[in-house]
Amino acid sequence: MKRILSTLLVALFSGAAFAQCNEVMISEIVEGWSNNKAIEIYNASSNTIDLTGYGIVRFQNGSTTYGNISYLDGYTVASHDVLVVVLDKRDSLGTGLEYPVWDELQAQADVFINPTYDNGVWAMYFNGNDAIAIVKNSGQTLVDIFGRIGEGTGFGGW
Repeated sequence: MKRILSTLLVALFSGAAFAQCNEVMISEIVEGWSNNKAIEIYNASSNTIDLTGYGIVRFQNGSTTYGNISYLDGYTVASHDVLVVVLDKRDSLGTGLEYPVWDELQAQADVFINPTYDNGVWAMYFNGNDAIAIVKNSGQTLVDIFGRIGEGTGFGGW
């Protein structure tokens, strides 16, 4: 009996060890001072993933619905590589209150998105009480999430 149980456990753990992730995932969030915001997207699969149809969304202040989808069409992520998405605030003069993203963060960026605030509906205007998600199929499929949808009013969220 012990031998059968041991064999089953070995088989179970071996299968789990070789399980494949065939999607992208949020591997890092940068929520720095002012406009220094970034999301790192990791491709855990063994194939390059075309991000056409994928997007980033934000569930603002504990909301259960998100604003606009910030699409990632035209970008790819190689196997076991990352795509760094940064808030598009590159005005070196810092016009108005639009402080530029720090040079060090700009240097890490693969993609800049959401240059205008547009009443806060865009994904890159997040803070610690917003859930951030990757979606695909026009937002019909949730791929990965950072934070908790529906939580985050006050000082909750992350």
